[in-house]
Amino acid sequence: MLTIRQGKSEKDRLCYSVAPNQHYFWTACRVMNQGFTQSINSLHSWSGLLSGWVLFAVFLTGTLTVFDNEITAWMQPELQEVTSALMRERAPDPGYRVRPAMLAVRQPGEGSITDLPVLKVKWQENRTFSGQTIDPLTGQLVTYRDTQGGDFFYHFHYELLLGQPGAWIVGASGVAMLVALFTGLVIHRRIFKDFFSFRSQSFPYRAWLDTHNITGVLATPFHLMITFTGLVVLWSIYLSAGLPISSQEDSGMAPVQHAFDVQDMTSDRAAPVLVGLADGLTGDRPPAQSPVGETSQSLLFDLHFAQFGSAAIRWVYFILGLTSSIMIATSLLSWTTKRRRYDMSRPRAMHTRLMESLNVAAVAGLLVAIGAFLWANRLLPLPLPGRASWEVRCFFLAWGFCLMHSLLRGGNTFAWKRQLSVAALLLGSLPLLNAFTTKSHLLVSVPRGQWAVAGVDLTALAAGVLLGWMVRRLGQDSPEQSHRQVSSAISPDVESEQL
Repeated sequence: MLTIRQGKSEKDRLCYSVAPNQHYFWTACRVMNQGFTQSINSLHSWSGLLSGWVLFAVFLTGTLTVFDNEITAWMQPELQEVTSALMRERAPDPGYRVRPAMLAVRQPGEGSITDLPVLKVKWQENRTFSGQTIDPLTGQLVTYRDTQGGDFFYHFHYELLLGQPGAWIVGASGVAMLVALFTGLVIHRRIFKDFFSFRSQSFPYRAWLDTHNITGVLATPFHLMITFTGLVVLWSIYLSAGLPISSQEDSGMAPVQHAFDVQDMTSDRAAPVLVGLADGLTGDRPPAQSPVGETSQSLLFDLHFAQFGSAAIRWVYFILGLTSSIMIATSLLSWTTKRRRYDMSRPRAMHTRLMESLNVAAVAGLLVAIGAFLWANRLLPLPLPGRASWEVRCFFLAWGFCLMHSLLRGGNTFAWKRQLSVAALLLGSLPLLNAFTTKSHLLVSVPRGQWAVAGVDLTALAAGVLLGWMVRRLGQDSPEQSHRQVSSAISPDVESEQL
């Protein structure tokens, strides 16, 4: 006689009482489903972890690249002084607008062009390009500080200043980002419920996962779009051109007698020739049609770099880029926080300490390095040889010191508080430093409408205030308090959640 075994659900008891084979079938299905979910969860975790440090730097510098011309204008205040003088000189003329001389006609506010009303003269001598900047009012040469400006963040964004190997690293991290995004969508079963769930009372432990879920859901289309278009933009580096390599030898020099043919071409033999297409009935020229591949790549390029619309579009990209950076940073913190659960009753494992130290250096250390880069622009002497290179050196020196500090502190809360405090101090006091070292501070730039300069000061001030608030929310890193917060922040059901 068949015995009915108590199962976890009515369906289990019914299947087992009617047909034991069906019971085994449903049990196997549940096991396979759990195995698939765990596999996807592991793939999501490791793809995000191994590329998270690179991705955070790429996304944050890419976010700054949205306003790279404005950053360059801020880092060259001497040109802004010329702008102010020119505005005062031409103020009586109501029809005059301070606009740069461009070959292409652009409407005010279109594109990402920064207004620099100076005359830039460039020439080539002995196969070397040189240039000078001239004040349009006085005709005198304008001496301004040598800096890479916003171009530094642009090149770091797509090649990590390593050339083609750096582009390959960024590309591999982009592929890992796509894997993490798709697997996150698969395993995130409570996507809408978790979107409205933020438990700030358990900050900074349990709140990391809630912040990761919210930022991931909020800007999922942007995450997918910006990652995919970033890979397409650099397709020529990742995929070689499909052209056969010529095996023929060099053709050599052209015959000398052709030179006499050119000499005999007098003016009466010259004739203008126009080649084009026109409608046979109306005579209208059809619109030019570019190849589909070229048009698609141009569209994706403009979509990635926000080369369309007005300044409002670029601010939308800037905010969404910060959202992506926060999502990546909180994913790193969620992973190490989860691992702390297994180290509560014993000293932290070496790999956990290493991961936490790298998290501090990758997130807080990068913020310190950006602040040091901007401070170096104001404090380094103007006639310093290789001044632009020294600004970059200050960036990496500050980042290296943060890495050493986090390794010595083991990536604990003390390291987070110290490095975030330094970043808040550097960025929050940047407008004050600008006021002491230049004549283009907020009290001058805002009344004159120089928003390229004022925007950098105001954004840095807002970043400093936000980082200062985060420092205040971080608790002391005593072992007892850390264990209590971790145990209350990480419940057993977190094992099945997105990390």
